[in-house]
Amino acid sequence: MRDSAALLDLLQVIQPEAAFQTPLYAGSYQEDLVKRTSSMRIAYSVESPVGTKVSEEAKQAVQQTVKWLSDQGHQVEEAKPAIDGIHLMQQYYVMNSGEMSALFMSLNRSLGRPVNPEETEISTCLLAKSSFFRSTASTSDMSCGCLIARSLIKYASLSSKVFSNNCFTQTPPNIF
Repeated sequence: MRDSAALLDLLQVIQPEAAFQTPLYAGSYQEDLVKRTSSMRIAYSVESPVGTKVSEEAKQAVQQTVKWLSDQGHQVEEAKPAIDGIHLMQQYYVMNSGEMSALFMSLNRSLGRPVNPEETEISTCLLAKSSFFRSTASTSDMSCGCLIARSLIKYASLSSKVFSNNCFTQTPPNIF
């Protein structure tokens, strides 16, 4: 907890490229942690929100953490939240593709030249490029995340052709 509080204090920042903004916290997470006098109520789960198998090693790690938290006086309970993990991932990729696109446009302006594909990881380039495959109106479309995921796979299969050009200035190939 102390490490997380320190990270939150040090790493909070306003990112203009982000899909949403949260205000900076005026206090100190580290100081608030020290001030805490009551136990916290903490829920946990050992099930995957996307239905994949969770390893026994991961489950044991969670159980060890649960025991430690309980020993520290916290109220710990297992929960099964109703989360559609697949939909959450799809929407994350929609949001992240827009953020990556905005980031690279900003980098292009700052550098005074386009970012070269060799200067990035392929997944970063693909996320940035995938934002071109949807319209602004489709951002809230539930299937948009699937389209982006499919486009990333198809786009990656074209990588030798596509990445010989500049990933951020060329019109994306028609992959649908």
